Amino acid sequence: MITEEQYNFFKSQYERENKREDDLMKKSQIYLSIETFVLTALFFKVKDLAEILGTSLALKALYISSISFIFLALLSTVLSIKIYRYERVQNSKNVLKQFGKNKMENGDFFLRRIIDYSVATERNVIVNDKKVNFLELSVIFILIGFLFSLTFLIIYAL
Repeated sequence: MITEEQYNFFKSQYERENKREDDLMKKSQIYLSIETFVLTALFFKVKDLAEILGTSLALKALYISSISFIFLALLSTVLSIKIYRYERVQNSKNVLKQFGKNKMENGDFFLRRIIDYSVATERNVIVNDKKVNFLELSVIFILIGFLFSLTFLIIYAL
């Protein structure tokens, strides 16, 4: 016999995955802010650096590489933010139809809801894992972009 406690366990798993999605969205917004700030700064510095960039092929390559990798980071973050299809737990109309004319026992009701929560949670985990993959890529790209920027600054300073 399925108990309400078992039902609550599966419900909490679903809610935890929803919270994970919210956390990923907040993280994406932070990444997006950093990436747009850095790209804007790099683009506005092109005029100031035009004389320097024109004299050295290595500096030009480093500068373009910096912009390219930070742009790839931005693209990865945008892909993590894009709208994905999440699985709903249940459709209320369908739940009401399941009752029909016969009385549904609590155990049967909880079993069906557990199945709903379980399926929705598993599908939402897949969606959130895709977002995590894009955010991980974004971090890698931004670190590479920062390394190129740092190398550019070091060579320029010498």
